[in-house]
Amino acid sequence: MVTLTRDDATTVVQVDPDTAAVASRETVTGAPRAAAGSADGSGLVLADPAGGLTGLTLPAGTTTTAPTGAPSGPQALAAGPAGELLVAATGASGDARRQAAGASVDGSLSVLRDGRLAGRVGGLGRPVALAVAGDRVAVLDTARNVVHLVDLATLRTTADLPAGDGPTALAIDRHGRLAITDTRAGVIRRYDLVGDAPAPLAPITLGGQTAPYGTAYDAVTDRLWVTLTGTNRLVAIDLGSADQPRVVLDLPTVTQPDLLALGQGRAYVASPRTGQVQVTLA
Repeated sequence: MVTLTRDDATTVVQVDPDTAAVASRETVTGAPRAAAGSADGSGLVLADPAGGLTGLTLPAGTTTTAPTGAPSGPQALAAGPAGELLVAATGASGDARRQAAGASVDGSLSVLRDGRLAGRVGGLGRPVALAVAGDRVAVLDTARNVVHLVDLATLRTTADLPAGDGPTALAIDRHGRLAITDTRAGVIRRYDLVGDAPAPLAPITLGGQTAPYGTAYDAVTDRLWVTLTGTNRLVAIDLGSADQPRVVLDLPTVTQPDLLALGQGRAYVASPRTGQVQVTLA
């Protein structure tokens, strides 16, 4: 399933993974920039930075009651270890990626359980992306260009890690290593989260003109998939070795491959500019 935003129209598209044909298409209100599966498995929760959270059943496409308790400006969603919905929000209505660099924001991570607020961590600046590993959550803060590590058991921030010049995405692999996509620098910055304190690892250099952006990790194949919006490419990086991760696939994509998702042995690359979805065996 792919969510595409073009101008003021947002469409939730279900794509057949075998034929790449559009199975269904539903237009929703607002301009959601993140989605996560609902707790009961009936559909999605959509996060609209201007309009808040919305529930959507599938395949009917009808609007349902969304979890309550999230602050204004939700930017990213993720499922917690016990089925909680984790919501990163700026506290100000609007998309964090379009806010002025000097805008004052008071970002937070909210834990929603059974449709209600169960806890919140504040002081996270401008959070735009989440990655979860067990009871630990990595929150990307683009106000400070750092990653906050949050302990869900205590709802406390345990570390703040430098994230580079222009970070946009996160992933945590099955080895407990954090990968930060630094779009401006053209690198994947990495930390080993196993042990008492996070330890920096050698970055993966993709090139200053590549503009890596869409990021997704496949725990089965141990590959990090990244779209290169500067060169319209999709690369798969084998993370089996901490010291020598390597690019094992490098494929052309649709123009401006901003969106990336993995599922059913496929990589789905979408372009909001052209409205195209590319399906690749993963």
